[in-house]
Amino acid sequence: MRRSLTFTLPLVALLCACQPGKDANLGDAQRFYAEGQWADARIELMNLLKVEPDNIAALELMARIQVASGDGVGAAATLARIGDKNATKERADLQAEADMLRGKCRDLRDRKPDKDAAMSATLRRVRALCAHDGGDAAAAASEIAAGLADHPGDTGLQVAAARLAMLRGDLAEADRLIAAARKKDNEKFEVEMVAGAIQQRRANITAALGHYAAAEKLNPLNSGPLSAQAELLAAAKDVNALTAVVERLRRMSPQSSATAIATARLELLRGDPRAAQQQLLAARQLAGDRPSIQLLASQIAVAQGNHDIAIAELSRYLGSGARDEVAAMALADAMAAAGEPDRAVETLKPFAAQPDPSRSLLAALSRHAKAAGQSDAAAYAARAVGASPRRTANLLIQAEQALAAKDWKGAIIAYDALIEREGIKPNAMILNNLGWAHFQNGNADKAVTLLDAALKQAPENASVLDSLGWVLWSSGKDRAAARRHLAKAHRLAPENATIKAHWEAANR
Repeated sequence: MRRSLTFTLPLVALLCACQPGKDANLGDAQRFYAEGQWADARIELMNLLKVEPDNIAALELMARIQVASGDGVGAAATLARIGDKNATKERADLQAEADMLRGKCRDLRDRKPDKDAAMSATLRRVRALCAHDGGDAAAAASEIAAGLADHPGDTGLQVAAARLAMLRGDLAEADRLIAAARKKDNEKFEVEMVAGAIQQRRANITAALGHYAAAEKLNPLNSGPLSAQAELLAAAKDVNALTAVVERLRRMSPQSSATAIATARLELLRGDPRAAQQQLLAARQLAGDRPSIQLLASQIAVAQGNHDIAIAELSRYLGSGARDEVAAMALADAMAAAGEPDRAVETLKPFAAQPDPSRSLLAALSRHAKAAGQSDAAAYAARAVGASPRRTANLLIQAEQALAAKDWKGAIIAYDALIEREGIKPNAMILNNLGWAHFQNGNADKAVTLLDAALKQAPENASVLDSLGWVLWSSGKDRAAARRHLAKAHRLAPENATIKAHWEAANR
C-alpha cells in the first residue's frame, strides 16, 4: 500500500552523494535495490544522474525508491524529469502512488478510467485507499473487488483488502488475506505493516511491535513503522517509549508529517494540548486531512475544552467508516457538553444496537437519554447493569495471553478495558496481575498502589504477598516491608519456586 508519510533524507546523506562517482552505474544501483540496500542504491543513482541526468531507467528506479520510502513529493519531481518520454504503465503506477502520498487523492478518484483497458492493480489499490481516506468505505470495497476481479491474487490488493477488513472489524478476514499475501515474495513490507496493525487492533502490543520492527528492517528508509509504533505507544500511554520513537523520527525526517504527528501525540500525552495543536497544524499542511489526523485533532480539542471542534473532527472521523466505540462516546460527550443531548443519543444508538456493546457505552447512552428527557433511558440503564459475559471473557483471555507472552502493555490495556469499559470491579488477582504488569512496564509506583489494594482484599494470598514484596524489594521503596511480605508468602507456599527464589534473594 505504501501509505507512509513523506520522508526526507538527512543532510549528511545528501552531502555524501554530492560528488559524482567515476564508477557509478545503473547495474550496481539495481543490485543494491534488489538486495534491499535502498540507501546505497539511492546514493549510486544520485551519482549516476549527475553524469547522465536524462537516464530514464535511473530516474524510474529513483522514483520507485522514493515512493517506497514514502517521499511522494520527491517521486513526483523525479517523474517530472522524465516527462512523457516513452510513457509506460509502470510509470503511470508510480505517478499514482506519488500523487496519493502527496495528498492528490481527489485527482486520482476523479480520473476517468480507460474504457478499453482494465485499470492496473496498483491504480485500483491507490483509488481504494484514497476512497477510504475520503470516508467512502463502500467505494473502497468496490475498488478492491474490481481490482481482484481483473488481477486475481494480486498481493498489493490482498494487503489493501486486509487493511479494509481490519478497519471494519472483520479481523478473521484480515488474517486470511494477510496469510495469503504472506505466501508471495513481494509486498513483504506492507504485509508486516498490516499484520502489525491487526495485532494492534487486538491490543497484542508485543506482536504488533514485532511486526513493525520487521517492517522497519525490510525498509529502513520508510518512517511508516516508527509512525505506527508512535500511535501504538500513545494509546498505551507510554511516555518514555514514545519519546524514544519521536527522537528517532526527528533524526530520520525532522520536517515530515510523520514526525509532526508523533510529536503531537507526545505533547498531548505530556499534558500540553497547545503544543500538540501546533504540531497538528504542521502535520495537516504536510499530509492533508485523513482519519488518523481527524481523531488526533479531536483528542486535542477535547483536552482544550473546545466542544465544537471536537464534534466536527469526530463526526468526520466516524464518517470515514471507523467502528470506534471510544470515539463515539467522546463525540456524544462533546455533543452533550454543547447542550445537544438528543444528538448524543442518536450518535450512540447504532453502537448499542451492535452485538455486545460495552457496559460503559450503555451507561453513557442512558445518561444522555435521561438528559434529553427520553423514556428509554431506564432501559439502557438496565442493560448497563450487567457486563457482557462474552466481552468480559474475551478481555480476560486477552489479558492472560498477554501476561503469558510478557506483553505487559497489552495486559494493561486489556485489564483497563475490563475495569473502565465493562465496569468489572477488580478482584485481588486482577489487581495483582495488573500491578505486576505495571511493575514490569516500568511503573513501580502504580504497581505498589494496585498491589496494596490487592493485599487488602486477600491478605493471606501468597501470590499477592510475593508480588508486592518483590516490587517493594526490587524498587528499593521499602525493603523492611518487602522482607515481611516475602517471608509470609514463603511460609504460606514453601514449595513455590518463584516465591522461594524471591524470599532467598531478599535474605542474602
